[in-house]
Amino acid sequence: MAIAPKKSSEVTMTAGSRLSFLESIVQSSDNSILGVTPNGIIKSWNKGAEKMFGYTEKEIIGQPIVVLLHKFTYILDWWIKQPPCKSNVNIEE
Repeated sequence: MAIAPKKSSEVTMTAGSRLSFLESIVQSSDNSILGVTPNGIIKSWNKGAEKMFGYTEKEIIGQPIVVLLHKFTYILDWWIKQPPCKSNVNIEE
């Protein structure tokens, strides 16, 4: 059974629907995703960033990114102190 290709009008998303689609991906991600201006001002913030840094979107939007520096160094210090992950994967050259 062959699958008929979709018409180009069925595949093409409008700019607005594409933007909404991408926004939903960012907002639903468990990863920390934030947008920052060239001047270092936080303009967007997702739930992953909220979990990692502890600030709500309302609290952090408009703040300089340097406010996260102390939180980031704390997380980095914690991560460095973690024991190496055990893995069953063998990489041979």
